[in-house]
Amino acid sequence: MKVSFSLGSLYSMPLRSVLALVAEAGFEGIELLVAPEVLLRGPKRIKQIARAHDLDIHVVHRGLIPIPGWKENGPGMAKMVALARAVDAPLVVIHPPRGCTALDDSIATDFARTVDAAVRDAGDDVAIAIENISLKRPIDHRNPFCDLAELRRFAEGHGLRMTLDTSHAASFGFDVLDAFTHFRGRIENVHLSDYRPRPRWVDAVASNHFVQHQKPGDGVLPLEALLTGMAAEDYDGNISIEVGPIPMRAWWRPALRRHLRDMADFVIACRAEGRAPGAKGVGRGAGPADEL
Repeated sequence: MKVSFSLGSLYSMPLRSVLALVAEAGFEGIELLVAPEVLLRGPKRIKQIARAHDLDIHVVHRGLIPIPGWKENGPGMAKMVALARAVDAPLVVIHPPRGCTALDDSIATDFARTVDAAVRDAGDDVAIAIENISLKRPIDHRNPFCDLAELRRFAEGHGLRMTLDTSHAASFGFDVLDAFTHFRGRIENVHLSDYRPRPRWVDAVASNHFVQHQKPGDGVLPLEALLTGMAAEDYDGNISIEVGPIPMRAWWRPALRRHLRDMADFVIACRAEGRAPGAKGVGRGAGPADEL
């Protein structure tokens, strides 16, 4: 189990500053987001900066703001594969398209073609993992990719690995431990954060800061049980802390340092507990994943 920090959590901060804080906190690597600074510096310099802080680049992820030429369902997916190869990252995370209502509509079929081309291009050098989406609008309930069994079938049919986002799963009301059954055996990455339910009137923008992507332990999700169970099953993929800047109090450096250290320690402690003799995996009965 690799312990990483997603740079999307501190997207607006200078790369050197973030990496110094992340390394100091005890993280082993990073999830690199496509950002203007990353593109300006180029992959060679990004690798040098990461190595200077003794951090591996475990994942490449799309940016939080639109960047011309980097649209994910388009040329951006192939560019992310090329970037991952250039920075020696073994994994690219992609997202299902929003707005589709059936796997055979034009949005979904265009996405499938883009995925197939990217998988062919990635070859054996880079794996591509599809992430479960979050609930932002009522129409998202009609998106076939919100169904975790359907997402699993799509991943298997197109040669993809999988990324479990714990907050995204909770936004649809899924039990995180049950949700894991749909990812077991294909999972390469976890976006780890807690979930704190709020009134329905909280909109999608506020949700990202005050409902989803909370610091582990500040919400309702059984994240310790999830991580210790995964470690007991010898999960050797990546765990990326993906917590918003507000829960980390990113504007106050002493608080940010403390929260980063607490989160790294949490994942490391769960890994050690799960590897201890007698530890049990993620408990479940027979579920949808057993039929796949």
